[in-house]
Amino acid sequence: MDLLSKKMVYHQIIKSEKDIYYFIAIIKLREKGYKIQSITCDGRWELLKNELNISTQFCQFHQVAIVIRNRTRNPKSEVEKTLKILTNPFKISSKSAFYVNLHKWYLEYKTYLEERSDKPNDKGKYFYKHRNLRGAYLGLKRTKIIFFCFEKYPRKGE
Repeated sequence: MDLLSKKMVYHQIIKSEKDIYYFIAIIKLREKGYKIQSITCDGRWELLKNELNISTQFCQFHQVAIVIRNRTRNPKSEVEKTLKILTNPFKISSKSAFYVNLHKWYLEYKTYLEERSDKPNDKGKYFYKHRNLRGAYLGLKRTKIIFFCFEKYPRKGE
């Protein structure tokens, strides 16, 4: 979508999300004379950021969906309930506030998150008991660089 005209400039129906579709779309838009300043995406952000050198914002709703996939929608434990409140998309205010609260959450529940199973698997490894919850936390940490890009470039395109 063109930010200034508010018009759709490219649309394609695809069966699955693949890198090639991003490349095709970007090439077609550039051929039409568009200068791509930033992209808000629901996936493939590493490709966009690293390969195409385009400012990328990860969609907050998709980030929350990833967190929900890694924990239940109706959490029972206090640690999951607290993370659910923290990642409520309507309560996310700023990058610094969000990540300060996420770090406080981690420090409070660090011992819980680092619990390992009592019995090793067939390879002799002791897995984390709360793998999905750890995955949700680590996903939020990993996408930190692109989760609040709009704060870094608030008026890009105007």
